[in-house]
Amino acid sequence: MNNGVFFSLLAISMILLVFYYNEAYSNAVQSQAEQLSLRLQGAEFYNFVDGADDDLPRILDISGRRAVIAAVSEVVSNGVALADSEQSIRELMVNGSLQSEQVELMEKANFGYWSDSVESMGELRGFNSSIELIELNVKQLDAFHLKFNTSLQVNASDYRGTMNYSRTMYAEDVVNLQGFEDPLIPLNTRGLTKKPVTPAPRYFNRVNEVDAAIQNNYYVESTNGPSFLDRLEGKLLASASHAHAENASIGMESVLYLPGMQAQGIKVKESQTIVDYLYFNETETRGYPVLNSTYPWLKLDQETALNYNVSLNLSG
Repeated sequence: MNNGVFFSLLAISMILLVFYYNEAYSNAVQSQAEQLSLRLQGAEFYNFVDGADDDLPRILDISGRRAVIAAVSEVVSNGVALADSEQSIRELMVNGSLQSEQVELMEKANFGYWSDSVESMGELRGFNSSIELIELNVKQLDAFHLKFNTSLQVNASDYRGTMNYSRTMYAEDVVNLQGFEDPLIPLNTRGLTKKPVTPAPRYFNRVNEVDAAIQNNYYVESTNGPSFLDRLEGKLLASASHAHAENASIGMESVLYLPGMQAQGIKVKESQTIVDYLYFNETETRGYPVLNSTYPWLKLDQETALNYNVSLNLSG
């Protein structure tokens, strides 16, 4: 072999070696890039799913609070009690509607809007996702708190079919009823008077605390008084079906401010106890003047007086 041929073969060998090296390097770089892309997409995929999980308690709280406000507003503005307060609140939370009519307050604060937003966000990121509501419960936790709990089925996958996710998500929330309007008062006063729910610092004990309750619109837990959910339905007694747990004490009661009602042109029942749910009942519950009260018109029935630790003028 002459030198020319040798060097030609050597040059070809070097070219081939460089070519194979470049090809191998290019494949390695491409493989690393694909792996990095998959890792990034995987991280984004699971961040997307975790984001929905983290967001669920927030939407449960927002939709729950707004649904209660909307339900009270419906009762007060129309003067008609709800047939089923739990179902009405659920409808508001799920669809943003009440009796199939859309409610402006719930426009972007309902589960339907939220799930559609999550699914649309997934599409923008290259994911297929679906959210199905399995359960949503609204119950009275105690006299001054509502409890909401929900479960959702979340399914998600990427368009390549390389990542799939299926999970049942759970969330619960407790809403304090302090500050919400008591629907029972306007329902029974033709909408002329209102009263926010204000829990008393403690159960009434002695006449000065009952006087303070009148002045501050205080409410206390009640054995027989209607719960907040009952009040939305216009009921005057507590319904066990609204309780979150069996034998839970969910009722509430307050003492009415009669001069305020009279000032609105409402004829008052002068011989009736002024405990709200007893006063509004068609069956009269006799009330007697409370001794040593600063309010001469304050009258209570004997059972309530015993509970509040006050004395009555039974001849009054």
